[in-house]
Amino acid sequence: MAKVDNKKEPLLCIGYNFPDDITITGDFTKAVYFSQARFHRVDFSSAKFYGGANFVSAEFHGDAKFSKANFHATANFDSAKFSGKADFDSAEFLAGIANFSSAEFLGRVYFHEAKFSARTKFTSAKFSAEADFSDIFIKRRTDFNYVFFEDGKKILFTTGDLAKISFANTDITKVRFSETALWGTGDRFKIIEEERLEKALNFSFYWEKITSPISEDSKRMQDFFKEIIDVNWKGDLQFVKIDEAISVKSTFNFLSPNGIVSEIQHFDIKLVDQDKKAILRIDGIPLYEFIVRKDKGKLILYPTEAFSLGSVLAVYRNLRENYEYRLRYDEAGKFFIKEMELKRRYREEKVISVDGISNYKVVPDGWFRKHFSLTGLYYHLSRYGEDLLRPTLAGIVILVLSTLLWVTQSDPTLDPHFFTNNTNLQNHQSLLSILLSDINDTSTPSRFVGFDQARDYTHWIKAFERSLSDFLPLLPQGSDIKVGIFDFIIKIAGGALTFGLLAIALRRRFERKYTR
Repeated sequence: MAKVDNKKEPLLCIGYNFPDDITITGDFTKAVYFSQARFHRVDFSSAKFYGGANFVSAEFHGDAKFSKANFHATANFDSAKFSGKADFDSAEFLAGIANFSSAEFLGRVYFHEAKFSARTKFTSAKFSAEADFSDIFIKRRTDFNYVFFEDGKKILFTTGDLAKISFANTDITKVRFSETALWGTGDRFKIIEEERLEKALNFSFYWEKITSPISEDSKRMQDFFKEIIDVNWKGDLQFVKIDEAISVKSTFNFLSPNGIVSEIQHFDIKLVDQDKKAILRIDGIPLYEFIVRKDKGKLILYPTEAFSLGSVLAVYRNLRENYEYRLRYDEAGKFFIKEMELKRRYREEKVISVDGISNYKVVPDGWFRKHFSLTGLYYHLSRYGEDLLRPTLAGIVILVLSTLLWVTQSDPTLDPHFFTNNTNLQNHQSLLSILLSDINDTSTPSRFVGFDQARDYTHWIKAFERSLSDFLPLLPQGSDIKVGIFDFIIKIAGGALTFGLLAIALRRRFERKYTR
């Protein structure tokens, strides 16, 4: 057992090979460096790290215990390898970044009741066995992007609030989630990937206007820092142009979630690669990349979307498959609607950057395309096959309108004719009337009489019978009815479409009721 006191200087144990079954305790007031170290069985339970803990590429060949450990600054386990059990039960990550990117967990992993107040990243991590993330507390954005779960059925997330967790480009179709999981802050089923995509679409900046304190571009850039870069600061921000860079000048500090302020020495946005892109850097470390495009000789900065449209759609699709696998069809339907709504509201458009390289940018669809595309009509007519009422109402409307069409004819059993009784109009037949009539039919077509026979009950019955026979696909027409194009239009666009949408909705209802 080793009790360590490093109040004066950082603890450097880089590349050390520690003996088996060692317990390391204490309050680490300065940074500790265990990068590339080799542990066998090690116990850091209840240790307190105030100056940062660096376990980059460390190897844990036996059980590693960090239960109830407190990390008051960045905890960096990037590319660490855990061959035995990794126990982080009730550990607290309070500030900086909890970084488990590219970490490998070959044995069982426990984060039960762990508290992630810091920004957390499990990007590209690998889980080969059980992983318990039950009852975790998450305060800031947590990334499980590009994570590999070897057996999703062994991964457990029973925490109720998942609104800050991103699963982009990760297969979660078999992962176990809580019955009461909340995926969004306002909308329970709206994932963080869609929220970040929407925020990114609202930002664009003219390079020359960022330095003006009263410009909208300067204000949007400050909002961008808060919402997309996910940082906070104290004091006012001033943007000063220096050569090919814009430096941020002010009493600028990062404000960590627990109130600890860390000073930032240098913060700038620099044009690089012959103005083809711009890099946001903090203390010389690249943090974010902007796309640069030229419009009428002026440079415009566009944020790279945190996620492509396809990756956001894939998360919704994975969640739908996950909930269907768990026989939770009602929630699965909600995620299906979210997926289709994204397709209806956005599309990817090909754009050319200043260097001539083609790329794809997410753009919102216009009003007409949003409502009258095939996806838009599918939404309005049946809410993507999830609603029984909408196709029922659409069918009733079609039936009523077609009945009114035949009521306005002198004889509802004949081909429709849209001329009035005016003598001059009776002597001529319109092109539309010719197209809508049978070319082999020599009988006199019906005349348009408006609602002159609206009081005739028999007339209404004939009109309704013809509408109903047109509307119901399998109902035969009467022998006295002269079938024309209008009948086929009503039968296909009205009856077939309505009953097809109803069949889709009913099929899903029966699946959910009888396969549970």
